[in-house]
Amino acid sequence: MTDNPNIREHKFSSKCGEELIHFYVAVFSGSTYIWVGRDCRLSALSLGLPITGESKSTQIFGESFEGSVQYMTERLSKKLNRQVLMSYTLSQEQAFGVEKILAEKIQNELELFT
Repeated sequence: MTDNPNIREHKFSSKCGEELIHFYVAVFSGSTYIWVGRDCRLSALSLGLPITGESKSTQIFGESFEGSVQYMTERLSKKLNRQVLMSYTLSQEQAFGVEKILAEKIQNELELFT
């Protein structure tokens, strides 16, 4: 955790199927960084940008999982109306469950992400 007042951090864990998945959220001025995984590593990074009426995303590095994580980042950027960086270290099969967990968390605790 940081002592910087310009960065807000939040950690939580949730079950996705039988696995315990960890989430780390860092909120900066105008952007949100979300890390999702089981262990501490950085294997893929996507960037989502909100654009009036839509959003765009790109894979910065790592496995693209045929776009599923990239599209998740795009949808999160649109929902939060801010730039979203997302690091995802799980399998493609878990992406739907992870997105569902994040959507529920955002719906219930939006202030943690903006």
